[in-house]
Amino acid sequence: MIKKIIDNFLKSELQVKIANGVLWSFFGTLISRGFLFLTMILITNTVSLKEFGEIGIIKSIIVTFSLFSVASFGVTATRYISIYKGKDLNKVSKILSLTYLSTFIISVLIFLIINIFSKQFATHLINNESFLIETLLISIAIFFSALNGFQNGALVGFEKFKSIAIVNIVNGVLAIPILYFSTIFYGVIGYCSGMAILFFLLFIFSSYFLNNAKKEAGIRYGLKGIKEELSVIKKFSVPSFLGGFIVSPTILICNSILVKSDNGFVNMAIYEAAFNFSIVAMTFNSMIGQVIYPFAVRLFNKNNNKFNFFNLNAPWLIGVFLSLFLIFLPDIFSMIFDEKYHNIKMYNTVSCIAIFIIFISHRQGISRNLAAINKMWYSFFDNFIWSILAVLFTYFLVYEGSLGRALAFIGAYFVNSFIVLPFYVNKKVFNKDFIYSRESILIWLLVLISFTTIFLNLDLFCRLLLLLTSLLLLSFISIKWFLRLSKSKEA
Repeated sequence: MIKKIIDNFLKSELQVKIANGVLWSFFGTLISRGFLFLTMILITNTVSLKEFGEIGIIKSIIVTFSLFSVASFGVTATRYISIYKGKDLNKVSKILSLTYLSTFIISVLIFLIINIFSKQFATHLINNESFLIETLLISIAIFFSALNGFQNGALVGFEKFKSIAIVNIVNGVLAIPILYFSTIFYGVIGYCSGMAILFFLLFIFSSYFLNNAKKEAGIRYGLKGIKEELSVIKKFSVPSFLGGFIVSPTILICNSILVKSDNGFVNMAIYEAAFNFSIVAMTFNSMIGQVIYPFAVRLFNKNNNKFNFFNLNAPWLIGVFLSLFLIFLPDIFSMIFDEKYHNIKMYNTVSCIAIFIIFISHRQGISRNLAAINKMWYSFFDNFIWSILAVLFTYFLVYEGSLGRALAFIGAYFVNSFIVLPFYVNKKVFNKDFIYSRESILIWLLVLISFTTIFLNLDLFCRLLLLLTSLLLLSFISIKWFLRLSKSKEA
């Protein structure tokens, strides 16, 4: 049956191209995330809980402010390069120049704002007013992280997955010698220095590959005529930027609420350690998403059921499959950390993080479809609703520490899904089969039942048996779902 599915999928040039991209993406992302995961484990087991909590909030800040710059313009570059690279190279050149310039300007502004208000930044976001040198280093890391992220987005548009894989491999290989040893010898300030150096090196590598892609396509940066493409910024980049502007600060705000609570940095350390497990699920889904995005833009509403399944269903099913291990065996996975993380709060936090990973995975294909049909304002209002819910839930559940922080995101995604998913179906963002089908409902029931077992205090043998049963049921339902859709009529 598995061979039949693979043969079914790899029978066209497009599908072979996607498979080739996935393989390169898998190779690069696996090495990158694998080494980064190992680096964070080594750091976690070496520094104190308070120091790792500080590192956790610093990571959140870097991701947040980097996304301010890259979330909109990187996605814009990907979308329009993939659409026009075979039709209008002049338009591609103007859009690439405009989006790069916009990313650079916003990155410079963020760098200046952080350093001008460094004392307030350190006091209110990091909750440590003495972190002034660290703030400067963080701003440098944010600047190069944003530029590197944009360049990776452009490379996705050019479908240069091999180049992206090499950049990711460099990222992973350099993580241990730069991040780990700088943190071991110099503590939190060493970690900040390591992040700044690492993102600078990644920027150099991604610049090299993007320049090669431009030369190959006969494209170069220029200011001539870029005003003609300002409508692209208005229609696509602005709502995308606002959507990123909401999500990233929301995560940072929720983390700040946590670190300002009782034993805040300790709880942040537990949450950050538990959240490291999400890297595995995110690795596979970012790998698929990176390859699928340019094709999703071109193939939306083409009634290609196999591709639609790969775009929408596959990330969610992968998220569920991997998260089941964390739900049933949080204590086993937590053994890779130091004994200070071996407690019931850590185990329950891991299981709860697994649940909201499933929600995030469920939304990834939907996000690509929204970009494909240029409905980023829908995404903005979706994120706006979610952000309000996330902050409210975090505020009222923070007394539970790291567990409350994780439960807050489950609550936010759960309520948000009931509000926005029916709306998306009505607007034909995706086929209603994705959420209303028998298979979809059965999988959500499987997730719910699995989650309730964390409150039953079952022994290891029972949990292993339930895990195996759940994985078999998930696989059976998924295969049946794919085969049913494959046989349905395609226009």
